[in-house]
Amino acid sequence: MQRQTIAVMAGTPTDTAFGVKLAESAAENVLALPVSASPEEQTVFQTMDPESRFRRIRSILESHREISALLVYCNSLSGTVDFDRMARLCGIDIVTPLQFYRDIAGQYRSFGVISANAQGGAGIEREIVSVSPEAKIHSVSSLAWVNAVEAEVPPEEIFSRLGMREILQFFEQMETDCILFGCTHFPYFMEEVQKKTDIPCLSPDGYMAEKIRSCLSCKSGKEK
Repeated sequence: MQRQTIAVMAGTPTDTAFGVKLAESAAENVLALPVSASPEEQTVFQTMDPESRFRRIRSILESHREISALLVYCNSLSGTVDFDRMARLCGIDIVTPLQFYRDIAGQYRSFGVISANAQGGAGIEREIVSVSPEAKIHSVSSLAWVNAVEAEVPPEEIFSRLGMREILQFFEQMETDCILFGCTHFPYFMEEVQKKTDIPCLSPDGYMAEKIRSCLSCKSGKEK
């Protein structure tokens, strides 16, 4: 049986590499497809005309016909491209972080969200509210955290120097039930933040790995 290939698409080479590591737990063949060279370039891409963004992503996918499934390892990219439509047109399974937020939306009343930019935060909010219109969402975004991860700044330094302590205080004052790490760069320092608060800190990583395994398992079953 031919080995299945999963593609990992993310904003920059750094978060693409994080996604590749996650995907390698579920598939033997993993293809890295970063969309941009830097966080700033990715932000520019995400503010382009929606159809231009869509055509560019579709072109990338259609140039790799060997792909069995796609893992979009980027929250803000997931929020600015219609990947449900992309999956239908390209005929492949696509897993994104937004599916995680949609699935947990009914489990909490109040959410704290940290994201790389407003596009990422808006995508998360849209998914939660579509399922739970009464949910309270408190969002903070900054590209500074992404740049710190790209520069391999130690997690404890990100917490102490880049406002994370104050953000935790804000979330605690707003009585949030959980904190969503709404950027795939952010699990890098999530454990450090969790040490400083009793509020559950959540990322989509485990959920997405399981979804990819499920997608590939279903395809294997159909091929037999």
